Amino acid sequence: MEQRLVEHKHAISSWLTVRLTRDTMKTVLVVETDLVLNAQDNDFDDDAVGSLLAKVQEYLAANQHIDSADVEPIVD
Repeated sequence: MEQRLVEHKHAISSWLTVRLTRDTMKTVLVVETDLVLNAQDNDFDDDAVGSLLAKVQEYLAANQHIDSADVEPIVD
């Protein structure tokens, strides 16, 4: 489901989903990335991850109806 809501070279795809609990409903931005997100991994790129997270935060700030974001690695 590639909607590409977040434009960044490491945002492979992004879309909105809904998270339900017994009492609430939240709108969540999901962003798939090709980056390693584990800071302990040798392939972790602090600058690239920081840039992607800043872009996600910028998108959240511009879209107040979105409650949170999940950034998920799709690294092989």
